Parts: sequence; structure tokens; C-alpha cells
Amino acid sequence: TIPAARREEAMRKLWVPVEYHCDLTRYTWALSLADAADREQLRSLREHFKRAVEELWKTYSSQAIAEDRALQLFGEEWAAFEGESKARMKKIEKTRKQLSEEVCLVFNHVLRQHRHEQQHLHVLELVSAAALLGEDDPLLTWSDAQVAQEFFEVRGPQRLAKFASAQRLASRGESMRGDSRQPEHIVAAELRKSLEPAMSAAVSAGERACIPAADAVLKAMVGLSEAVLAEESQLMARVGVRFTGGSVGFLNRAHFSMRRRLLDSLVNAEAKRMARQWKVLQSHRERTQEEFMAMVRGR
Repeated sequence: TIPAARREEAMRKLWVPVEYHCDLTRYTWALSLADAADREQLRSLREHFKRAVEELWKTYSSQAIAEDRALQLFGEEWAAFEGESKARMKKIEKTRKQLSEEVCLVFNHVLRQHRHEQQHLHVLELVSAAALLGEDDPLLTWSDAQVAQEFFEVRGPQRLAKFASAQRLASRGESMRGDSRQPEHIVAAELRKSLEPAMSAAVSAGERACIPAADAVLKAMVGLSEAVLAEESQLMARVGVRFTGGSVGFLNRAHFSMRRRLLDSLVNAEAKRMARQWKVLQSHRERTQEEFMAMVRGR
């Protein structure tokens, strides 16, 4: 009998596309191979330096000349080693395009699996990797005025004006300048602020960013849809504003923004991983040079 914990883990994995599991396994294996290759080459390089020291002792009688030649030799050999290591790191590094494809693969898979059983997902559209890379993210980059113009329709101008007045009075308590924005722009700012946690729900905390498990992706997608609809029925209905043409267009842009935020976090995490690898390589250089020069001086 299979233990319950292992059954549950297997079921979670079945939710995720096989292609993504294969890509993740290949990527992890490639990282391990590159790390092993660097360690082996570093060991070979140290052996090479030992032989070089013996040749230096035979060639030069002056300690100063020997040390000078040793530093030159070390610099040349280490530069070649760094070049090969950089090439391996670059070959393994995930590009923004690759990460975009992974994000869309998992999110689209979850959407296909659950869009007909989850009422909050059936109006969402699949997003291609090309679109995630190339299209603008209104909720991340646009101004409040642009968001309001694109997505809002004012139905109760008096209620909106009353809300804006209250917001301006509140802002005067924090700043002598007050708030000079248009009423619908204030609503756009409040809406974006309220939805920010939900749109960032798929982003992992800390530096080890990764694509969440399928069940976590589903939870984040449902949570974002619920948050948008809640703001529509509470904030927007209260102030006399509604989404132009209904909430479907805004819902899809909000989910696009969720994917874009996850993609950005993955790209940043990959850049930090590369920087950490390079830092480790530089620390090896310092130690190896100290060992090499100690051998030269220890004649």
C-alpha cells in the first residue's frame, strides 16, 4: 500500500504538465553537471599549477623573478579557466524567453484543467509566452489616469465626487498640498493598491523565486478573480464607477499582471543565481592564487 503522503505528492505532480517536469529535471541536472565540471577543472588546474611551480624552480634562480613569472602564469591560466566556466554558466542560464514559456505552460495548464469547474476562471483567456514577453502590463506600468480611461465608466458622478472629496480631505491631513487628481484616477489608485497582494500572490517570498505548484497557482488565480469581483461590488459600486463593458477585460489584464510579476521575479532570481556563482568562482581564485604563490615561495 502506498503511504498517503506519497499518494498526495504524486497527485500534485500529475497536475503539472509533463513537459515542465522534464524541463525542470534537465535544468537541475545541468546545474549539477556544471558544478561538478567546475570542481573537476579546478582540481586539474591546481595539479597543473603544481607542475608549473616545479618548472619555475628549474628555470629561474631568482626568487623575485620566479614570483613575477608565477603571477603572470597564474593570470593566464585562470583567465582560460574563467572563460570555460562562464561558457558553461551561460549555456545553463535560463533566458527571459525560457522562463516566460515555463510560466505560461503551468498557468495555461491549470486554466485548461479548471476553467469549467471554477466559475471565477471560465472568462479568462490563455496567454502565450510571446504575449507575456511583448505586451505592456497596464496594471504595472500605466498611470492611474491611463487605467481609469481604459477600464472605467462613471455611472454615478455625484457619488464619485463625494468619494474624491473625502479622499482629498484625508490627503490634506498627510500633506499640505492635498490631492489634485481627477476623481476616477483616485479610484484607479485605490483599486490597484487593494489588488496588489492578490496580483503578487504567485511570487515566492525571498530570493529563491520559483514557479509555484499547480495547486498554489490555482489558489492564486481564484483568489485574484475573487479580489477583483469583490472590489467591483464594494469600492466601485459604492463610488459610482463600473468596468467598461463588464469586468472580463479587467480580469484578464489582472491575471496577465500576475504572470508578469512572477516572470519578473524569476528573471531577477536567475540573475542573482548567476551573480552568486560568479562570486563563488572569484573566491576560488583568491584561495587558489594564495596556494600557488605559497608553493612558489616555499621552495
